[in-house]
Amino acid sequence: MIDQIQVGKKIKEERLNRGLTQDELSASLNISRQALSKWETGISLPPIEAVVELVRLLNMSIEELLCLNKAVPIDKDNLFVNHSRLYVMDQLLKDKIDIKLEEVFYQLSKQERLRILHAIREGKMKRPNQFHVYLNEAEKKFLYGNKRRNDDDCKKNDD
Repeated sequence: MIDQIQVGKKIKEERLNRGLTQDELSASLNISRQALSKWETGISLPPIEAVVELVRLLNMSIEELLCLNKAVPIDKDNLFVNHSRLYVMDQLLKDKIDIKLEEVFYQLSKQERLRILHAIREGKMKRPNQFHVYLNEAEKKFLYGNKRRNDDDCKKNDD
């Protein structure tokens, strides 16, 4: 998965390295300065036509521009610094991050937590030991079902 924030940083870095302003680069690409700004801040990604033109103008490979060969570590204390939420969630769900889920679960939004719990319930992710202590009542009910009525029952299922 492409990390929009890293791609945006790369576009900005390469533009600045060449001494170009946003106005100059956007004019070369026949786009608005606002569109370029959205790319540079990671709000959106350039369309494929713009990627092709960017690699030509900046004299770099598509892999370099899209940061496909660059592994940027994810900080367990702040999962989403330097990374888009979509990218981090993709990495978590694919178990590509060397992070203890129970240590970062609190950083996830309600919807993200539900996606993780669904993956655990479906057997696509392993449930961490003592995971129940990090869940609210609704999440426990979702993960363990109605028959699990208290923390002792959840603990038995976690162990």
